Amino acid sequence: VTSDMTSWSTGWYYVSGNVELNNVIVSGDVHLILTDGCNLKAATSGLNSAILVQETDSLTIYGQTGNSGILTALCRAGGYTGIGGSKGGNCGTITINGGRVTASGGPSGAGIGGGMGGDGGTITINGGTVTVNDGTYGAGIGGGSGGSGGTITINGGTVTAKSSNYCAGIGGGSGGSGGTITINGGTVTA
Repeated sequence: VTSDMTSWSTGWYYVSGNVELNNVIVSGDVHLILTDGCNLKAATSGLNSAILVQETDSLTIYGQTGNSGILTALCRAGGYTGIGGSKGGNCGTITINGGRVTASGGPSGAGIGGGMGGDGGTITINGGTVTVNDGTYGAGIGGGSGGSGGTITINGGTVTAKSSNYCAGIGGGSGGSGGTITINGGTVTA
């Protein structure tokens, strides 16, 4: 992944060194490897999610042995997500197997999950260190404002999910249902 690669289509990608991107769009089935020591920063420029994963798309994130690769996805745009759906859109499928992932949504969007009015899709965390903040009214992990949590499964890793006004750390956004949440392992703080 280099600084001019903002469209990720079906296939395998890896990050090494320091890379900064704006408005990444995932299409198809994308696999991303965070190599040890890397630092990938994805942010928003204008109205978009930092890493857009729409309802029919999927993103799987891997770490290496040292689990020291970093991905930071920061959204400041109202209704959009750090990693997940667009404003008014449901999230696709997001799987985190390792690495250090931090995501923050814009106002009314989830940190990881649905944009404003969108559901959380299918989110699975199997490992790594995952820290998520909502953008007010959207869940940390799950639905945007008015959206349900979707299907969220945590099997391992260290997960910290924070929310603020009228929404869940893990689950539904403000006014949305919680969805289906399963925690089989790991260390979870919500």
